[in-house]
Amino acid sequence: MLPEDKSLAALAHLIHSFGSEGLTKSAMYLRWNTSLDNRIFARSEFGRTLSTPELAHGFAVAMRDYLPILGVGLDHGVDMAIKQSLETLYDTLNAHFLEYPYILGGLPSLADYGLMGPLYAHHGRDISSSNALKMRAPALYRWIETMNRPPVVDPEVWQVPQEYFAVDDLPDTLIALLKVIGENFVPEIIATIDLYHQWLDSEERASGAIVDFEGLKRCHQVLGQIEHVQMGAPIKRIALLDDVSHHQRFQALVHTMSDSEKETLRGVLQSVSAQDLFDLQLNRNVKREDYVWVLD
Repeated sequence: MLPEDKSLAALAHLIHSFGSEGLTKSAMYLRWNTSLDNRIFARSEFGRTLSTPELAHGFAVAMRDYLPILGVGLDHGVDMAIKQSLETLYDTLNAHFLEYPYILGGLPSLADYGLMGPLYAHHGRDISSSNALKMRAPALYRWIETMNRPPVVDPEVWQVPQEYFAVDDLPDTLIALLKVIGENFVPEIIATIDLYHQWLDSEERASGAIVDFEGLKRCHQVLGQIEHVQMGAPIKRIALLDDVSHHQRFQALVHTMSDSEKETLRGVLQSVSAQDLFDLQLNRNVKREDYVWVLD
């Protein structure tokens, strides 16, 4: 699900990371911090797969408890930042999907699948957000429907060739999405990797050491707390190792590029205020071992 062009494939990795990690905060906000009806809806959905109402309730409470550590609390500035960034994202994606069936052109890619997780499961399915999404961004909602069914060419965009974009001729709608990512997600990546390097330098770390600020083996490995700015609002939240592992994949692809491919990618990233990602290297790589991320 990646284009053969490595520069375009790198952009697919970046957009996938944004969907998978950068939209976690807004997805959890919409599900657990918008309305009582939506929280009841989510708890009822959990109840369909858990054996008792008590288990469903406990699971829902545990999920909502993630909000403060993701930086979502009682701060009006943070609420407005999430709302404004979502409106910008919806408008940007809607403009793109009015003209193209998928993120990178006429074929689905890793970029689409990264975005699909939060944009369908939380934004496009929960009752507090799905109708608002349909009203504000109907072409985006059509893309959600397209991604949920067998591949059939949508009549609204039948004229788009079933191929990926050429990286030297990216449409303005895709550039606009990359600018949203550069503004709203890249600072989080940089802050997380900076904290990762601080963790590395704090003491001697052997190969195989669990990458976690407490050295614990857990589902979501945590490096501590970071602060980054989103839509002008400072957000304090936990730093998750997932941002580090995603960037490692991005950089691994960059290392395989020719000089001309690197220059092409650097130029695109510079145009969307994300150029810092190109040269951001991990001091040490991580690897998956025994169901947890450890130092390579």
